[in-house]
Amino acid sequence: MKKLFLIHVIGITFILFSSIGYASEQKLPVIDGQEVVATVNNDPITMGEYTRELSSIHGADKTEKQAGKIDFKGILDHLITLRLVRAEAINIGLNELPEVKEAVDVYARQTLNGLLKGEYVKRIEADDEEVERLYIEAVREYKLKAFLFNNKDEAKKVEEEIRAGGNFDDIIKKVHADNKIKQSAEGVYFTGRDLAPPVLEAISKMKTGDVGPLIEVQEGFLIFRLEEVRLPENPGAKEEARKQALDFKRKQALEKYKTILTEKYVKLDDAVLDSLDYESTVEDFEKLREDNRVIAQIEGEQPITVAELTNAVNNEYYHGVESAIKKKKLNDKKREFLYDKLLLKRLYRKEALKIGLDKSPVFKGMVKEYENTVLFDTFIKRVIVPDIRPGEEELKAYYDKNINKYSSPEMMRISGIAFGKADAAIDALERLKKGTEFKWLLANAEGQMDKSAEGLLEFGGSVLTTNGLPQDVQKVISGAQAGDSRLYTSPEKYYYVLYIHEVFPSQPLPFEELREGISKEIFTDKLNKTIDDWAVKLRGVYEVKVYLTEF
Repeated sequence: MKKLFLIHVIGITFILFSSIGYASEQKLPVIDGQEVVATVNNDPITMGEYTRELSSIHGADKTEKQAGKIDFKGILDHLITLRLVRAEAINIGLNELPEVKEAVDVYARQTLNGLLKGEYVKRIEADDEEVERLYIEAVREYKLKAFLFNNKDEAKKVEEEIRAGGNFDDIIKKVHADNKIKQSAEGVYFTGRDLAPPVLEAISKMKTGDVGPLIEVQEGFLIFRLEEVRLPENPGAKEEARKQALDFKRKQALEKYKTILTEKYVKLDDAVLDSLDYESTVEDFEKLREDNRVIAQIEGEQPITVAELTNAVNNEYYHGVESAIKKKKLNDKKREFLYDKLLLKRLYRKEALKIGLDKSPVFKGMVKEYENTVLFDTFIKRVIVPDIRPGEEELKAYYDKNINKYSSPEMMRISGIAFGKADAAIDALERLKKGTEFKWLLANAEGQMDKSAEGLLEFGGSVLTTNGLPQDVQKVISGAQAGDSRLYTSPEKYYYVLYIHEVFPSQPLPFEELREGISKEIFTDKLNKTIDDWAVKLRGVYEVKVYLTEF
């Protein structure tokens, strides 16, 4: 089984099976309107779960390219294992653990709120005029003839001459010749993002050919003329503009939705809220943490008190509220804290429950999949992990067994001479063995290959990792010592005389440096094997039916 267990992410992107090789002709059972690929103790694994798992593991944008590499059956086996572990975890009561309940409850609340907001804005469309405005703003380019001065007085003098009717080009040419210009830009197109806000603001009031006002920027003092404005086509920018316009309109809608829900369910005591002074003293702030006056009454729910709001404010400051109190930063944020930290979460949940989103298949499926993950992780930590931590003797035995893996590679410093004919290479090799210096031989031996010959290997006296060399070269130099010379014939029929200057033998790396890495490696191997063993064991305990059998 492919190892997919260590990281399990619930994806939300659906994939069309026709694009990744699913045998769509296969008839699958339908439960509650959804195709089912397998069941574990009559608990269905739906096609939706299967496609989301494919998406989360492989990425929707890569799936089509990787279709031949996807282990479809392995992914289904993984989902079955999650269900088996879920059944066993519930059987032994892990679902009743406080940390499991809390994690699932937090996720369920966040998911329900998110689904409600998504449901509210899903029919909202971007305003075409706003899309066009944002698009033009993004792609519009300005061609400027711009000059930057260091000296403000000099720049102001130039501006005054131009305003007095002087020719822009002639004046600039003169000051350029006098080396009074720091930088210049001519014939360059700038987007709005490239320009400082004061420059962009000035351009918005100009026509082509106008000279802008003298503007102080970070680098100096700028004088420029607007030469041209153009709108190049950019489909990507158009799509981004549509996204921005839609996001903005949805945010506006959600702001309005806050007001609608507040008016529908809440009675806010503005007098109490306005009376709260969070910026007096730390002592006064602490007293408010026990103040039970009601700020907001929510229909059918527990009211929100001063104490609850004050504690929410306090929890936002991990290092204490003293600094915020001294800087007078809290009173202006009272309403923001009330809505964002307390009120809206309850209102969204209340409305979501009222319209029945908690009973929707989407919500139930998302929460169940998340619960599967939490139970799986808890089962791993509580049941499996305690029995598979490797001991010291096991670590050392693994190190000794894999010593080659944990050793530095053998290296050699090698020089070479390439010849076109075997007899020339053999003659050079014999000279080396008789004591001729390699450098002299490299400079004087006849019959050497041209350095530009195709496929020629370069050695050049460099220190090389021997296992990184071609296999046939490795065989030739195997066992060589410093001062040895060898003859190597390449597939291209080049004849190399190799001279080994130095040999750096492979050395085992210290065990202590590798201990943590070895421990993780053994732990991962044992964890995967143990999970596989548990999967086999649990298949014998719980009934598994597989309906998706063609891939």
